[in-house]
Amino acid sequence: MRRLLPLLLPALLAPTAHAQQSSLADLLADRVGLTWIGVDYSATKFTPRYKFGPLDQAGPAFFERWNMLFEGELDKYTPCPHLKVKDCTVATSYVEPVNREVKVPEVWNKPELAPEGVQELVSRYRTEDRSGVGMVYIAIKYDAPAERADYYVTFFDMATRQVLHTEKVSAEPGGAGLRNYWASTVIKVHEQLKGIRKKLH
Repeated sequence: MRRLLPLLLPALLAPTAHAQQSSLADLLADRVGLTWIGVDYSATKFTPRYKFGPLDQAGPAFFERWNMLFEGELDKYTPCPHLKVKDCTVATSYVEPVNREVKVPEVWNKPELAPEGVQELVSRYRTEDRSGVGMVYIAIKYDAPAERADYYVTFFDMATRQVLHTEKVSAEPGGAGLRNYWASTVIKVHEQLKGIRKKLH
């Protein structure tokens, strides 16, 4: 019997772990809430360098300025109306630790993040204190000559940090000043959420 116990224990625990995990079906049926945790810049390539002078000077603190803008001006930057879920909140503090770890000299020559690398990034978020589904925009590339920002819109279970869905989208920047110019792409990604939601069914 002693030999059987280690084998039986994972099987006994598995239903409990599964019951705690939130799914996209739960989200779409409004059985769980959604938390948008902002933009993860830890894998972003910025090009060319001379177009991102303030980032070069401020370092990773510049990423916090972007996320503070998104949370501070919620009327403008919230994704919630586009997703049509009853319980929707914004909490960008979850991406602050990973953004702070970015070494800015590396952002000029980073290889493009593949979809297979998304799970590793999401696994670093400390979101297990909150239930439901999380959503993060993982910025892949801010390309000034092409006037394009690329993101992985990613849904994941907050408790387990298991990725539920990820999709690459692009948006064109616009506006005055470096911060607002690229922040505008987040609004344009929000506008694509309605189409993404249809794919989640």
